[in-house]
Amino acid sequence: MNDISIQYISPLISELLASEILNPPKKWWHLQKMLLKRIELVLMPFYYFELVTESPKSGLQQVNVIVDGISGVFSLYDRIELTNESPLNIPVFQFEINPQQAIQICLNEYRRVLLNYNLRRRVFVAIKEILIQKKLFLPFWIGYFQVGKKYDFQVIDAINGKSPSVRMRSAFLSAFSQRKT
Repeated sequence: MNDISIQYISPLISELLASEILNPPKKWWHLQKMLLKRIELVLMPFYYFELVTESPKSGLQQVNVIVDGISGVFSLYDRIELTNESPLNIPVFQFEINPQQAIQICLNEYRRVLLNYNLRRRVFVAIKEILIQKKLFLPFWIGYFQVGKKYDFQVIDAINGKSPSVRMRSAFLSAFSQRKT
C-alpha cells in the first residue's frame, strides 16, 4: 500500500447554485446581515478507504471511509465516481498527514463506530481488511462573508451541496494556512 493512486472528483454544483445555497434569502429577524463577498471552488485532500467488515449475521460487507488529509477528520462516505484528471485552475490544498497516520485514524475511528454499533445491536462486527486505499481530492465551495466588521466563511460540498461536519472547520482553517500571502 505504499504506492497510493491520486484520484479526483469533479464538482456537480455550479457556482450559481453554490451562491444560492451559501447566501439564502435573509429573514426579517436576522439582526446582522451577512454579505457574501466572494466564493471559490477548492480541492481538499482526503484518504479514501474501502474496508471489508465481517459479522456472524450479515457476513462480509464493504464500507467506504474518508479521512481528511490535513487534520485527520474521519467520516463515512458513499461510493463515488473517481477520475484521474485534475480539474483545471482550482486551488488544491496539500496533504499534511501521511498514509500511515490516515490508516491509523481510519481503523481507530471506525472501530469506535463499530463498538457503539455492536453494543446497541448486540452483534459483533469486525474489520477484516482494507480493500482499497487512495488519495482523493474532493471539491468544496467556500463562501467568504462579512458580518458587520468581522469576516467569516461557510463551506458546502461541491458534489451534494451540503455543509460538511463541524469538525471539518478546523481542516479548512489549517488549509488556509497553506496559502501564501
